[in-house]
Amino acid sequence: MSTTPPILPISLQESIVSDNLNCTILLSFLMGLYTMVYAGTMYLYRMSSCIQIVAVNADRAAVSQKATNSNHYVVLPTISMLYLLSMSTFIIQWYTLDWAVVINGDTRLSMFLSTLAGGPAWTFVVTDVLFYSVIIVSDGLLVSYISVGNNIAYHPIKIQIWRCYHVWGQSLRVTSLPVVFLLAEFGLFVAGLITSLHVGSVTNPTDAALSGNIQSAQIFVSFGTTIITTCMIAYKIHSSSRLTAPTSKRTFKHIMNVLIGSAAGYSLVILVYAVILVVPASESIQSSLSNVVFYMQIVVTAVGGMAPTIVVGRIALSTSSHSACPPSVNRISDLQFHGERVTNGTLSAWADHSVSAMIRNEGTHRDEEKNIE
Repeated sequence: MSTTPPILPISLQESIVSDNLNCTILLSFLMGLYTMVYAGTMYLYRMSSCIQIVAVNADRAAVSQKATNSNHYVVLPTISMLYLLSMSTFIIQWYTLDWAVVINGDTRLSMFLSTLAGGPAWTFVVTDVLFYSVIIVSDGLLVSYISVGNNIAYHPIKIQIWRCYHVWGQSLRVTSLPVVFLLAEFGLFVAGLITSLHVGSVTNPTDAALSGNIQSAQIFVSFGTTIITTCMIAYKIHSSSRLTAPTSKRTFKHIMNVLIGSAAGYSLVILVYAVILVVPASESIQSSLSNVVFYMQIVVTAVGGMAPTIVVGRIALSTSSHSACPPSVNRISDLQFHGERVTNGTLSAWADHSVSAMIRNEGTHRDEEKNIE
């Protein structure tokens, strides 16, 4: 068991024990919010998935139903996985608090030493796996819904790199950079796991520096992956919106808002966390930055799962709102149309009909404006 230096202020001992308790309370509050968000998102998504998409022909109806079913196999399990990972972290946090205060908390000093140890050795490995799994899965869960007018065109929610690959016309050359970042992120995750198995509770300054460097590197790479793919997709959407009709630009604006909203808050949180880890003072228990690291880990765990879940809920809520008014003309977004691949030089019948319907609807809209004038 690790030993404490002979002279440690009582105020420092009380501060560390208090921060451990406050972190658990904060995580309890955030997980309560997360539970409500998760339950609400699941309900909204189930409701939006039950919407009967009105199709002009049987071919399009079959394609729409197939896309809707594929969403269930991707969206719901991934959202549930994020929630279970965050909830498991919450359970481990409660266990370590109980271990430090109830089981080994005979005196203030023993409580302090137990809190400083951080729990049994296995909790370090489990906590690291859960924490970085939330980050990796959060990087993967991004929304690729496209809605235009009164019709909702469903696309499966893809992992981040696959979404960028799809939007950029399935170009491996363009998406090679985010793929490299993703592989680097996974490699650092493995390195951090090996370090946790070898080091355990970090008491040696050299081991602490190594562990902190690996953690900060992975967080920075995760931040870079999110920013690069978001910028690439945002640029592609912006370029496509310049070639569309004015009535379709509202759709691209909605996509941009969802995209940026899903990345901005999460990216800011992990950036702050990565910067704090780089500061050498964060490795000393006598520095207030070491306490900030604990709080930031709690925030990253909750925000990492909650942010993409909120985005899915926003899209599902938008779908339910659109379903309130029966569609008169079926339309398809230009982003979806240009994203379809041509097989043997032909387009699917439903895509061809949708584009024709969109053109007819634009002509009708212009005629109505002339009559009003």
